Amino acid sequence: MNKELVVLNISPYADRLMDFWCPYAHYHNQENGENEPFFFMCMRNSVRDIGFSCSVKTFDEIDKSKTWFINLVISGGLPTEDRTIFHCFPQEWISELVNGNAYLIINNENEYNSFPFLFHSYKEIEKFQKIPKKKIILLTAAAEIHKIHKKFCIDHNIQEKVKIIYSPHMNVVFGDNDVKYLSENYIGVEKTKKYNILNREFRWHRPFFVSLLAKYELLDLGHVSLGLSSRRQDEINSFGSMHSYLQHNLKEIQRNHSSIIHSLLFREISDGIDLIHDKIPLCLDKNEFNTNYVSYSDIPLEYMRSSYFHITSCTYFFGFEEQSTGWHEKEWKPILVKQPFLMLGRPGMLKLMKRFGFMTFSKWFDESYDDIADDWLRLEAIAKETKRLSEIPNHEWDLILDDMQNVLEVNYELLRTKRWELFFFGSDLKSLISYL
Repeated sequence: MNKELVVLNISPYADRLMDFWCPYAHYHNQENGENEPFFFMCMRNSVRDIGFSCSVKTFDEIDKSKTWFINLVISGGLPTEDRTIFHCFPQEWISELVNGNAYLIINNENEYNSFPFLFHSYKEIEKFQKIPKKKIILLTAAAEIHKIHKKFCIDHNIQEKVKIIYSPHMNVVFGDNDVKYLSENYIGVEKTKKYNILNREFRWHRPFFVSLLAKYELLDLGHVSLGLSSRRQDEINSFGSMHSYLQHNLKEIQRNHSSIIHSLLFREISDGIDLIHDKIPLCLDKNEFNTNYVSYSDIPLEYMRSSYFHITSCTYFFGFEEQSTGWHEKEWKPILVKQPFLMLGRPGMLKLMKRFGFMTFSKWFDESYDDIADDWLRLEAIAKETKRLSEIPNHEWDLILDDMQNVLEVNYELLRTKRWELFFFGSDLKSLISYL
């Protein structure tokens, strides 16, 4: 007998949800309509084979004698002491969550900011205790959320826990036109640089890493961008100069998030800041950095195609910013361009990719940096591996790329044709079936 995973169509409630929720933020499925949650794309093919289906229905259409879900993306609104993010819920929702078969999914699959998500969600849940915790599911793109949740509950003495589900980030959505654009024939393109690293948003690991590249005399060997939004420029203006801004923040982070073993590395980063401060922003394809050019059609292919390897500058690197590994769109771009990569991100990023069936480049690259828990030592290790790879002569690199072709092709085909199955079986989404 076919079982159906039903999610409420919340479009009719959009106006009343706007303060704290994004009524349309989780609708990204273009194949089957714009009213479906993203995670349906990961589930549909796999669950169909075992007699399940996924659907979105209005409140009146739902068979309330069976399990169904209210899936909401939290927007980061500011509740007050006497008003929670749940106060905008219609009474019929509350009744079904308390006494019926409805479950609430608080959806954060577009990010992997694990601790803030747990902290604010539990804070709001504790303030509004009408909904039983057993009826609440937190869904996030933080791959290590279970470990972090366990520690969070111990640290905050939480006895009654909510359900946690890990689901990969939604920005793996790309269509045939994207694939066609990215697979354009670039045979014969001359390799003018050894590497490329594309840093549009100014996160702290990025200027520090670029400073190390400068210190190691590598900037001229790569295509390097380092963006500067108007918001960041306003901060810099308050310090009087980019040089003062970078050096001040380096010292602050050093004081709060390092140890004596990093002293030499901090001197190297500081020396690198002296070399790059008057060159920022470093521009390649665009000199406008307020827009988040997230789409696959915005990839500056000419810089990737004319270099040997890519350094994926992930959203998060430092543990004081985010504890978990996770993905955005950045990690998929070199795979779709068929370029080998180093991963400038949280420890365990390569292990996460292997967990989902992708191959990495340990035959040619020193990937031991992925095991280094110390953020600063990992930053240094990746910079030194960039230096080693950049010193390999072009004729040797040509042979290495030929040797890598099987890995590059396997990853490309896996991502292009099997991503939904991988993300379903590699994540916790399959646990939703247990509710039916």
